[in-house]
Amino acid sequence: MLFQSKKGFGSVRREYIARVRRKAFWVATLLIPLLFLGYIAIQISISRKTGGQRKLVVLDETGTLYAPLVKELADTEAQQKKEAEGSRGPHWELEPRRVEGSVEAPKAALQKQVLDKKINGYLILDPATLKKEQVEYYSTTVSDFIALNQLQSAINRIWMRQKMAARGLPADLTAELEKRIDLRPFKVTEKGTSEEKGAGIIAAIVLLILMYSTFFMYGYQVMRGVIEEKRTRIVEIIIASVRPPELKAGKIIGIGVVGV
Repeated sequence: MLFQSKKGFGSVRREYIARVRRKAFWVATLLIPLLFLGYIAIQISISRKTGGQRKLVVLDETGTLYAPLVKELADTEAQQKKEAEGSRGPHWELEPRRVEGSVEAPKAALQKQVLDKKINGYLILDPATLKKEQVEYYSTTVSDFIALNQLQSAINRIWMRQKMAARGLPADLTAELEKRIDLRPFKVTEKGTSEEKGAGIIAAIVLLILMYSTFFMYGYQVMRGVIEEKRTRIVEIIIASVRPPELKAGKIIGIGVVGV
């Protein structure tokens, strides 16, 4: 039997009441759900901001990438509208800017325009940087991963086409090489098969986060209870009347009931 005396159950009751009476318990009980709701609201807000207009100035020192980039981004937007029956992702408005001499002079002027919110950002297409397979993008917001990925993918496709054309490969071969095979997973159940669109993965991640958070908070509360009793020397009085296994079980069960 886990508890051989009423004092063992008393340790459970003590741990439960000692934490329920604290203001921190009620603040955390109300605050944590609000934090989760706030996090969800922020994610929804960020997803909505992925759309909208993006004014981008392009410093094309190659002289050959600006026009294809405008067409590529327009084609990508049209394809997204067709697939989603509505606008998903940003609408790009590109403006060319000539570079005469050093690029540092126009960069200083463009940085001021970005800070004044006249443009969203500017892109530098430098031949020397492109040889290193890199381009430079400047903006006040560099965490818009959907927009950045769309811009990067468009530049990569254009750069690959130009390199293949320089080697004398046909344009239709370039279009074929850009195509990718999509893997469509189907979940098999007793009712049949259904296409898995990522809901199961998201649910598993959410449950993993909740489980980790629960274990972390539970372990923290047990550790805090032990530290408090050792600091106030209450544990010496408790051990004199309750067996150590009963004390440990009472602490674990009492704190666990608080979490429930």
